[in-house]
Amino acid sequence: MPPAINSSADALRAAQTISDRHGTIVSADQTCLFYRFWPAESPGNRIVLVLHGIGYHSGPYKVIADALNPHGIDVYGLDARGHGLSCGRRGYLGTPAQTSEDVSAMVRFLKQQHPSARLYLLGESMGGAFALDYIEREFCAGFPARQLATAAVFSFRAPASGHQPGWQAAR
Repeated sequence: MPPAINSSADALRAAQTISDRHGTIVSADQTCLFYRFWPAESPGNRIVLVLHGIGYHSGPYKVIADALNPHGIDVYGLDARGHGLSCGRRGYLGTPAQTSEDVSAMVRFLKQQHPSARLYLLGESMGGAFALDYIEREFCAGFPARQLATAAVFSFRAPASGHQPGWQAAR
């Protein structure tokens, strides 16, 4: 069983052996969320945020960074709450509203760190569902989010009147 992570200090203490650049952010409900950062040697103006599948964490996605960094693309990986080195009961994601806010908190952080960068979401399985949810919400709010790829099982809600669903706009 992975160690309990109850605070940012716990996450950073557990991360002492991790060679990747990393840090924590705080979601709206004060849950600490751990992220990894693999910068390009010659950064361009593009960032990929990787959202992992259930029961997993961001560490193995370094292979994505290894493929994209030579092209000037910075890569971040977010550990979902209750996964990896993020706070929360192990394996418990929280409510849909909490998981949605977690992705939004990370996107806000990235926009603060890289205000002019183009942001792309890359999700696998559960992370793909999180990416689709984020894109649908943000597109309907008028923000042109981008998504690279997902592999997720999902269903679609009818969009608000007059709005094209985000999954259609992402094509």
